[in-house]
Amino acid sequence: MKEISLQNFVSEHPDKISAVCQVLHINIKNMLKQSNMIELTVGNYYDQDSINDNASKEFGLNVWRGYKASIAPVNNKIFIQIDVCSRVLRGESFLETLEAERRDLSLEQINIKYEGSTVLMKYGNMKVYKIESIEYKMNPKNKFNYVK
Repeated sequence: MKEISLQNFVSEHPDKISAVCQVLHINIKNMLKQSNMIELTVGNYYDQDSINDNASKEFGLNVWRGYKASIAPVNNKIFIQIDVCSRVLRGESFLETLEAERRDLSLEQINIKYEGSTVLMKYGNMKVYKIESIEYKMNPKNKFNYVK
């Protein structure tokens, strides 16, 4: 078996640098998943087990620790950057927040307040969604038009 230096390979085949970046990104992603980390948004990985480790009961917030990984070609070299990142989450569900807000605010005020906010769906495959509007006349049995 022949050993190939990544640096030599990239310098000899500059047209393949994007493919090398993809392979490295897939490997990093797989390593983080094996460490029980999930990808919430592109390149941001969070430790599922640590979501309640940094809870602030006084403010009802959780700080979820993780890593942001990015790989890019820069001047025909591969640039790998892995940074620590955090995501601050409320301790209550969005439904609980809405029920509390409805006592003091009108439905229109609530829509304005939360438009553009993001919510984390903790069930299923844990995804982050952006709130465009709140449809009060709909329920989970209705069909939703989801446009990506």
